Amino acid sequence: TARASFAMYNTKAEVDVLIKGIRDLIEMFG
Repeated sequence: TARASFAMYNTKAEVDVLIKGIRDLIEMFG
């Protein structure tokens, strides 16, 4: 369904943001 596709896309976007946030934290504390 369209909702399932949106959920998958939204999850990927959230993962990308999460990875970027983790990298920023590593650079800040590393």
